[in-house]
Amino acid sequence: MNKRTLRWVLISVTAVVLIAAAVTAGILVLDRQGGVLPTPMPTFAPLAISLIPPLSLQDMATQVPRLAGILADPELNSAYKDFLLAYQQDGIEGAAELAHRRGLLTPEDELRATLILDTADNAEVVEQLESIGVIVESAYKSQVDIAVPLTLIEQTAASEDPGAIFARLTALEHVIRVKLPSKTRTGALPSIPPSVISQGVRVIGADKWHKEGYAGAGIRIGILDCGFRGYAELLGTELPAAVQAQTFVRGLADVNDSGTRHGTAVAEIIHEIVSEATLYLADYGCRSTAQGQAVEWLLEQDVHIISNSTGSLAAPMDGSGWHAQLAQMAADQGVLWVNSAGNAAQTHYRGEFADADSDGYHEFDVGLEGMAFTSGAPYVEISLRWNDWALVDQDYDLLLVDADGNKLAWARDAQTGSPGEEPIEILEYEGLVPGDVYYLAIYADDASRSVLFDLMVYGEDIVIEFPVPEYSLVSPADARDALAVGAVLWKSDQVTGYSSRGPTADERPKPDISAPTEVDSASYGRFGGTSAAAPHVAGAAALVWGAYPDLTRQQVWDYLTSNAVDLGPPGADSAYGIGRVYLPMAQPITPTPEPTATPIPPPSTPTGTPTETAVSPVATDTPAATPVSSVPTNTPGVAKVVSPTAAVAVVPTATRTPIPFVPGVPTPSDPIAERRVAAGLAIGLCSGLVAIVALAAIAYAVISRLRQSPEAPAPPFQPPRRPQYPTPGAQAPPRPVPRRPQHPPPGAQAPPRLAPRGPQRLPPDYQPPSVLACPHCGRPTRAGALFCSECGMSLSPPTPGGTAASPDARCRQCGATLRAGARFCARCGARQ
Repeated sequence: MNKRTLRWVLISVTAVVLIAAAVTAGILVLDRQGGVLPTPMPTFAPLAISLIPPLSLQDMATQVPRLAGILADPELNSAYKDFLLAYQQDGIEGAAELAHRRGLLTPEDELRATLILDTADNAEVVEQLESIGVIVESAYKSQVDIAVPLTLIEQTAASEDPGAIFARLTALEHVIRVKLPSKTRTGALPSIPPSVISQGVRVIGADKWHKEGYAGAGIRIGILDCGFRGYAELLGTELPAAVQAQTFVRGLADVNDSGTRHGTAVAEIIHEIVSEATLYLADYGCRSTAQGQAVEWLLEQDVHIISNSTGSLAAPMDGSGWHAQLAQMAADQGVLWVNSAGNAAQTHYRGEFADADSDGYHEFDVGLEGMAFTSGAPYVEISLRWNDWALVDQDYDLLLVDADGNKLAWARDAQTGSPGEEPIEILEYEGLVPGDVYYLAIYADDASRSVLFDLMVYGEDIVIEFPVPEYSLVSPADARDALAVGAVLWKSDQVTGYSSRGPTADERPKPDISAPTEVDSASYGRFGGTSAAAPHVAGAAALVWGAYPDLTRQQVWDYLTSNAVDLGPPGADSAYGIGRVYLPMAQPITPTPEPTATPIPPPSTPTGTPTETAVSPVATDTPAATPVSSVPTNTPGVAKVVSPTAAVAVVPTATRTPIPFVPGVPTPSDPIAERRVAAGLAIGLCSGLVAIVALAAIAYAVISRLRQSPEAPAPPFQPPRRPQYPTPGAQAPPRPVPRRPQHPPPGAQAPPRLAPRGPQRLPPDYQPPSVLACPHCGRPTRAGALFCSECGMSLSPPTPGGTAASPDARCRQCGATLRAGARFCARCGARQ
């Protein structure tokens, strides 16, 4: 192999190694990001026209004197005032269309609202509402959810005025506010096809606890959610053989028929981690009032843990709001409340009011009075709040406009300091064109001082112009005693871009911990969001509590946080919390003698109209005993068995030997750490191969240079030999006489022919007559060749008297010794 060929081989090998290293690095980068490259933020054009101050309700009251009284009522939300204006202008059809776009109308043509009372005793108000034909959907303490049929509004409008029914509502005793229906939102993201199952179980270390026999036996977990559709089909497989399910949604008879699968997917994750725990499914339909009823029911069931993967956008976010109080109430009874942090990191804006041109509109940036956003679906919900909770006397409005500046919706509640008022404006709108650009504007209607805004946009595939991840929590993740959970990708431990960040409005650090997300489920396929992260923490808490039954709620909290894997900046931070949940190696279970069983009375039935269902799995081809739901009690070693057809029975169960509670640190068997080690080894291997190839190439070049003989001096110049001609007058040498062929004489007898013999082998030195040999080296040559292909010498016989080549002639290219008269080097082939 000559030098040129070897050089190309080395270059090719080096290129292959470098390409392999680049591919490996790319794979590692994608793995770090969960397999998805970040989407660049789009560039929005500013609003094409300048916004003009909107017309106030007082001004509109002068134009519609018939509605002047109700339009000036500070207790009625502005959305219902817009409904009345639409009714006055376009009749019931136009008003219904507006109510549908604003998210107020039910499929049964009922107008929804929430009444805020000045008392926790709502019985008298409920009775009065029913007496005037208003439907009471749910009532909990100082909140009452109602539905007003459109037919009732038409009837009162025919005899009185369109606003008469709303005037009756605000005139009721103890009613201090008629507001939009208070809702919560789930923290799930769109699903994608599944690949593998139960990724999060191994990531948090629960699989090692399973091998030691821990599965959450004796632990009761309440799952608070907006719906559990299709859960009955998963009983005995992805869910326990039997669960306790109850709905607090008016008109829903079976939890299995609820409007979303979100809660079912949450329950799947918990069951994968603690397959022996008892699950209580509380469906509250994402209505805040019904949520209070659901929490009361779960507390009556004496649950250890409540897992909530929903949250509200409209709250002070300092732990004092309605939803945070529910979490605090549960914590006061020894229940561990686990809550998703939210998915609003990229859909939240925070900024102080600025109005350089004094036109009343807030400037999101220099000269920009509208914040652009896009939506992937027609529906959007926008929540604006500001830090004026003590006085509530700074009045700001929220506007939604299209790219041409046309007003689509307007939230303009009065903030005058009256009871029941909040520094919040909420807009719900149905009718956006997916992908089109819309703008949000904030107008100072009656404000005397600057405030700090928090603007959150909820919907599908929302992209806003000025996202601020900090302070983007949902409530009750802001509650002091709610274990708020952020989301990290299960395959890389990288915090997701959407996971809500802290701190709270009163500067407390949140979230408290983080957990895996984007895991697979039977309900959704790939289940993402902080909704999938929270049940991992709830399941981990159940494992710990089952292994250490004497722990308190706070001790379980401390166990989880002290064993978390620190990610991001050292210590707690606003993205990961204290770190990703992880369970160190558990101790084995030792059974103890069975104690004496003691009957325990069943829990009390909650008030109201909810339906409770003890659900068993559907029948299979193999006959089996009636399935039961094992509900452990507070008595050690005793479990209550609930059967749809049998009476309550008490059976003893095995208990665990108490294990000392010693918070530890994550063991080296953390799968994420193992994956990082493998990645480091891959990078090191590729780098090492590159270095080895480079060193080998350098070494070869140096050694070849050292071994190379010094270049021989060029042979002295010799003029070409001229042909030898005879001297004039000299006698020319005689020409050879050609020999004539000899023939036998005439009549002579021809020699006898020999008999044919077998195949004969030619001698090794035989050459055909047409093949000549080089007179210098003896190499066979082709007929007609002028030079030898071996030694390069002329095939003509040496001319007598010619000049011989120098015996020490060398190749000018490689220095090899040349044969006398050679024109080409036999080693390198260079022409001489």
